[in-house]
Amino acid sequence: MKLNIKRIIILFAVSFVFSLLSGCLPEDSTGEEEAVAGSTNREPISKEDDKGNKENEDVEDKMDLEKCFGLSAGNKKVEEIIINKTKLVILKGDITKLQVDAIVNAANERLQGGGGVDGAIGKAAGHEIYAECKAILDERKITALPTGEAVVTSAGKLEGVKHIIHTPGPRWTQIEDKELAAKLLKNSYVNSLKLAKEKNCETVAFPSISTGVFAYPLDQAADIAISNTVNMVKDGEYTPSMVIFILFGDKEVDTYTAAFAKIKNN
Repeated sequence: MKLNIKRIIILFAVSFVFSLLSGCLPEDSTGEEEAVAGSTNREPISKEDDKGNKENEDVEDKMDLEKCFGLSAGNKKVEEIIINKTKLVILKGDITKLQVDAIVNAANERLQGGGGVDGAIGKAAGHEIYAECKAILDERKITALPTGEAVVTSAGKLEGVKHIIHTPGPRWTQIEDKELAAKLLKNSYVNSLKLAKEKNCETVAFPSISTGVFAYPLDQAADIAISNTVNMVKDGEYTPSMVIFILFGDKEVDTYTAAFAKIKNN
């Protein structure tokens, strides 16, 4: 009997202590409510702060474009059109001053350097790019790249550029069939853009291919360059952020600007 009374007393004491402790402990939901209350008590972003953030973004975008276009190095923006969110831009200046994913080199068939744009790119990037070109030709067991085809190498010593795409355009005076010449020039642009897409390039820059010592008529070359680029973008075959046509002389700039106007009017 005495043992039963002791057990009852012990059980009663344990129950009493447990009830006291339970009353002191906070419920889990209290913490959740406080967390929710804390999140809802944050001050909303003011119009002034939002405006300031947008202004900062605009400044950063402008600085990025200045680097991309090489404006601080003397390049000048001339014209811009937008096709399916892709910017097509005309610049006047030096292609080696751009900071883009890929620049296109108006090469000769042997891919070993030359004059004009080819020479300027080789001087800025270094002879290592020609060693890479030779390795590509050796692998294909050819000594010259067929007109209109394109290959890609590193950018060598060029800062701010990831790839150089090399393409030999047609030599106007050496091709009697002018329709064939136009097709080959089209191939230079299309094949270069396809390589840029393969390399996931968002920005790519072209010189005016074949209009230097290769003597392709400038007005025809500008129409081919721009129309085929626009067609690839419109068809969704390649939709980079930006395609740049960078030109050296006033005559080239005026001719490409006129070609842009045709696109706008259509």
